[in-house]
Amino acid sequence: MATISEIAKDIKDTFGSSIINATQAGQYLGMCREKRGEFLASVPVYRTGKEKKYHALDIARRLETVRRYESYGTYSFRG
Repeated sequence: MATISEIAKDIKDTFGSSIINATQAGQYLGMCREKRGEFLASVPVYRTGKEKKYHALDIARRLETVRRYESYGTYSFRG
């Protein structure tokens, strides 16, 4: 399994920035709009102009939280 820093680096390498929007986050995570919204609900938001942005490290930390819940058999995006 990838570490938090490896995931954050991969996001940065994929999009050329550590700060990405919700659409890019959904593309990276492979989630539809609804699930993406549930996943990102607890990720800190950076407002830069018209859209919300998310830091790659925060997304990676959220993924780690989900992985921990799944490993204990209580998978939930609301973690």
